Amino acid sequence: MRNPNNLSEDREGELLIMLMDECAEVQQQASKVLRLGVNVTGPDQETTNAQLPAAEAGE
Repeated sequence: MRNPNNLSEDREGELLIMLMDECAEVQQQASKVLRLGVNVTGPDQETTNAQLPAAEAGE
């Protein structure tokens, strides 16, 4: 497949792995919202569970 961004295969693979890691973190935060509730704040959290998936996606 042609690489329109002229990235090396190694760099492209690295970026895809980073994307997968970030998606997994968003999935984990969404699961936490479902398990614990939307407006819950944990003892070591400054934000509610509802804000965590959006914050994680923005990283």
